Amino acid sequence: MSRINLLPWRDELRREKNVEFGAICLTVLVVALLIALGVNRGIHYTKLNQQKRNDLLSDEIKKLDNKLVKIKEFDKKREELAERIRSISALQKGLHKSVSLFNEIASTIPQETYLKLLQQKGQDGKLFLLLDGVSLKNRFVSKYMENLDKSKFFGKPLLKYIKLSNVKVSSGRRSGTVVSVNNFSVRVDIASEEKKPKDGNKAKPRRGN
Repeated sequence: MSRINLLPWRDELRREKNVEFGAICLTVLVVALLIALGVNRGIHYTKLNQQKRNDLLSDEIKKLDNKLVKIKEFDKKREELAERIRSISALQKGLHKSVSLFNEIASTIPQETYLKLLQQKGQDGKLFLLLDGVSLKNRFVSKYMENLDKSKFFGKPLLKYIKLSNVKVSSGRRSGTVVSVNNFSVRVDIASEEKKPKDGNKAKPRRGN
């Protein structure tokens, strides 16, 4: 039986296998490089898009911050304007009340009674008046106290003192004569709210005929 030499065929098959393996490895390497390049470019584009989003968000945040600053400035100006309006209203109200208060003081003074001093003071958040004057008769001082007590602008008056003194008349028909006068001092609180009229001062309904 003749022998067949298989070595050349095996060597050729081995070479083909090696070439095929090399081609496969090269193909895998190229594919891996392409995949890596694609992934790298994808990451790069993702970073760029994220950076654009971050920049857009930063711009929007800056715009919102500017709007908030403008809103705060507007609120501050509005509060300042409201404070001015309140101050003007308080001044107008105080002026009106002062005029009414002086008119009320004048209307409560009875005959033959004169004020020498009027002072407005405050204590413990309350306003009060000090009224110093003279009266020719003691009963006029009592009448003055009664008028103050009835007024809706004042609280209950307090008579600090009443002193009798002699005064020389300097003018008029009785010039040169000496008369006795009552010097008095009254403290009365200014009512924070208008008092309700007392029962004795309410108008009584008329009866039918």
